[in-house]
Amino acid sequence: MQECLMLRIKDIDLERNCVTVGSGKGEGVWLPYALERKYPAASKKWRWFWLFPSPKLPVDPASGKVRRHCVESRIMSNHISNFGIFVTT
Repeated sequence: MQECLMLRIKDIDLERNCVTVGSGKGEGVWLPYALERKYPAASKKWRWFWLFPSPKLPVDPASGKVRRHCVESRIMSNHISNFGIFVTT
């Protein structure tokens, strides 16, 4: 489930009906492979936005910047269970 929650807009290809999972098992990077240094504006582009964004805006301890991450799996599990589907995280 965590891999699904970490999807970004760019990972959904509606023309080919496919989803790309780039970093499985919750690798926890803000932008993969140091793209923030290489492309400083990438974090503001629509394609890099989370498909399931977190309502929280935590502060990155390394940089001191406010960042949005994907929603926590336990929160999504609670919402999904409202439809009678129970997920173990």
